[in-house]
Amino acid sequence: MALVSVAEAARLVGKNRKTLYGTYIKTGRLSCVLGENGEKNIDTSELLRVFGSFKEKSILSDETVLDDVLTLQVENHKEHNQDTLSAVKIAMLETENTQLKARLEDKDKHIASIENAMRLLENNSEKRQEQNHVWWKFWK
Repeated sequence: MALVSVAEAARLVGKNRKTLYGTYIKTGRLSCVLGENGEKNIDTSELLRVFGSFKEKSILSDETVLDDVLTLQVENHKEHNQDTLSAVKIAMLETENTQLKARLEDKDKHIASIENAMRLLENNSEKRQEQNHVWWKFWK
């Protein structure tokens, strides 16, 4: 599974960072691995073993959660596997591409509806001019 920092692990399980250090890591109930910079990282499978499922993100949308997960995967697999990094980047770009295509389609629909409204307005003004024309005002 993926390695996360202690701060990220605390956010995932809904605990304070100091609580993780004092209650779980120092007592040995939660194992951790030292990273390149000497920072402690925790495997997500360890978090699942000790705390069960992760806390839900009720405030954020599904796309934001997906982007957070993909970003986390990118950060954790940089040094391990360049192919995985490329695959995650491609997935992120495909998600962004899909979102941009949807926005473009919405913009095109909006422009079409505005053009239709303009045609209707122009058509009505021509009809009004024809109706106001009286037979004895032949010079107009």
